[in-house]
Amino acid sequence: MVKDFLLDEAGDLRIENGDFVIAESDQQHIELLLLSTPGEWRQNPTAGIAAQDSLLDDESTQEFSQHIRKQLSLDGATVNAITITETQINIDANY
Repeated sequence: MVKDFLLDEAGDLRIENGDFVIAESDQQHIELLLLSTPGEWRQNPTAGIAAQDSLLDDESTQEFSQHIRKQLSLDGATVNAITITETQINIDANY
């Protein structure tokens, strides 16, 4: 379990009672990696899954799942399971 600064729905730092919120952030890291496009992270330009773009391609579900697993593993996560449907991506992983 990783603790980090949490973000709100708008992607801004979450602030409660005048202070930054720090809590378990595994899910947030997974979501950010899913939404990131390679090249967006200066310190790691190959990181990113670009799920919004991949879902529009003819990429097979198995290939997409393998891509997600690889990117999460490179980020330090242990991936237990990935389920992809037409409307959802469910990932069981932890750091």
